[in-house]
Amino acid sequence: MPITDSAAVGAAVGAAVGAAGRRSDGPSAGPNAGPSAVLARAAEVLLALAHPRRLALLNAVAEAGADGSPARLADLAERSTGLDARTLSKELGRLIEAGPVVRQDGGFRARFDSLSELSSELGELTALGRIVPPGSPLRRYLTHGRLTTYPRNPADLRAVAAAAAELLPDDRCLTEAEVNELLAQADPDTARLRRLLADLGLVTRTGSAEYRRTGPEGRGATGA
Repeated sequence: MPITDSAAVGAAVGAAVGAAGRRSDGPSAGPNAGPSAVLARAAEVLLALAHPRRLALLNAVAEAGADGSPARLADLAERSTGLDARTLSKELGRLIEAGPVVRQDGGFRARFDSLSELSSELGELTALGRIVPPGSPLRRYLTHGRLTTYPRNPADLRAVAAAAAELLPDDRCLTEAEVNELLAQADPDTARLRRLLADLGLVTRTGSAEYRRTGPEGRGATGA
């Protein structure tokens, strides 16, 4: 049915959101959410944005609200060509449930910061994100749990390298391929990181291209 009654569509959106909320079994991610909750939330958001129609609708909400005012249903109906009232309400409800869209002042706003927040929460679940504490000054060298800047300060450089070294087991020798696979969790430039660890004596390398993490030196520096 064509979109001719904004009030009816608004009621339908509310019903769709309510129904979606009742269907949701998993907890919402929050500041103290555990890994399972964060991953479940990420999966929900990715599923919501996986459909081109919902992605286009999110873009329509953002464009309609570009002047600072909330997007109205009439605006979305005009921009979302081909969507009838039922489909529009259903897709809006899905986006509201997932978080990228919120209801505000009788309209709708795109909330891209929710995606940034979720990305940060996922960063905490990365291997390096778990090693470097949230309050550590070393966090300024990480983005979403991965090393993006190498410190110029020698002490910080060694501390970052020591954190990366903790990705390697210290009870056995590793091949270069195994070392690369583990270090890739911190930096895709594994050759650079591997050389840094070797230069600082955090790993040793034998002539047969086997690597072994050295003793506990450097541990504890991650909270510097």
